[in-house]
Amino acid sequence: MADRLGGGVEREAEGRRSGGGSRTLLDQRGISLKATATRMRWQRRKRDETRRTIRETAMRLFAQHGYAAVTVRRIADEAGVSTITLFRYFPAKEDLIFGFDLDGEPFAALRRVVSSANAATSAAELARHVASGTFGAISQAQADGLMAWLRVVRSDATLTAGLYARIPQWTDAVVRMVAGDDRRGDGRVGRDAQGDDVNFALRMTVTLVVAGAVEVLLEWERRCATPGDADLGTLLSVASDACALL
Repeated sequence: MADRLGGGVEREAEGRRSGGGSRTLLDQRGISLKATATRMRWQRRKRDETRRTIRETAMRLFAQHGYAAVTVRRIADEAGVSTITLFRYFPAKEDLIFGFDLDGEPFAALRRVVSSANAATSAAELARHVASGTFGAISQAQADGLMAWLRVVRSDATLTAGLYARIPQWTDAVVRMVAGDDRRGDGRVGRDAQGDDVNFALRMTVTLVVAGAVEVLLEWERRCATPGDADLGTLLSVASDACALL
């Protein structure tokens, strides 16, 4: 009776083994909590794999045939999922291009760089830190994938406009992570933990960094005119040129 009334109260089951007994924590359905945690990890990995497969399939098709010519149904078919599953991960076709995990890279890298700066750090100095700490840490494999993504974006005017349209959203994501005000999870930045308006200087700085990073990447793609070329030295050179203009 107590277990039924306890809701989320854990129960303990005695299990016997040779040489002594052991206690296994069970949830209210009688399932091992360890087994539940293992299953949850498996489900998370499965979701990540499905998301990655869908996105990689979409990028391959976009690169081969052009963004406008590829339908969502074709992407789903070639990824081995239903269109319903695809839309569960990517609610709109553009999200296949811009649907980044705002808690993952590259936003986490930007957060680390911005968080490590002190209050006296200027926006220009911070941009230089980002150039070395983010662009300087990109591997060749990451650069190849990034270049393929940039070429798809640049090949379609709608996607290029969409890239610029998302700068405020990405700025908000970094500001929230730095200010520690992501409790609501609604994508909006309002007030920090002390109830004061989020620091205007922080927002201006992050806006400069995010918008500047977008321009650096687009210029890098322009300079690497040869298909398949994703030269890291050129990327760092573009980033250096950009910092010199600040």
